[in-house]
Amino acid sequence: MTEHELLTALARRKGRERPLAGPVEWDSDASLLARSPDWGLDALWERFARELERLGGTPYRAASLADARAHVARVAAGAAGLPAAQAAGGDRPIVMAWNHPVVASLGLDGALREVGLDLAVWGGNAAAGPRQARELAARAVAGITGVDWAVAETGTLLLCSAPGRGRVVSLLPPVHVALIRPAQLLPSLAEAIRRVGRATELPSSLVLITGPSRSADIENDLSIGVHGPGSVHAVLLPE
Repeated sequence: MTEHELLTALARRKGRERPLAGPVEWDSDASLLARSPDWGLDALWERFARELERLGGTPYRAASLADARAHVARVAAGAAGLPAAQAAGGDRPIVMAWNHPVVASLGLDGALREVGLDLAVWGGNAAAGPRQARELAARAVAGITGVDWAVAETGTLLLCSAPGRGRVVSLLPPVHVALIRPAQLLPSLAEAIRRVGRATELPSSLVLITGPSRSADIENDLSIGVHGPGSVHAVLLPE
């Protein structure tokens, strides 16, 4: 069944002979915000950081890889004081990370050990199988991932699933730390979606993360961190 046939069937259920409008062809180029010549890395990061802070997230621009490594270790050490760490019993708190080059480039294992944390890598040394890896992610005090794109206009992170890049690493731990390379900063969501669509093989899952998890009930009582991390940190790595 085509999209038009589906809409026609729904319209007839509503007592109409046809949909209010026919099929719509989306022109991604027409909806794409043009990159301003003045939007260099500094302007992109300034906008991204401002939008993320408005959402309750924490941006950080690292001066060097060593600076980034030390900052991530500080964030993880702070996360070890959260209830999720206390629930781990007498074990050392765990930090779960993607098995990904951008994460590996920081050499986090030693830095985390120095602050009393153990590093588990998804698909690496984390566990013998996916089930054990998910259990570790559920126990982790923080999850560390890379990103595919970061959107300046909304402070959004785009994460595509792939081998070594478990979806639960950014979902189950109470703190999510995302590592961003400068080339991954884009001005608009439209451009990010277009670049994902250009991929030779689409991922099984594409997650858009815009700040910490927010949930509200019918009375508009807002809760943070119920259906995902309550704290999101975005670290811009040096060029």
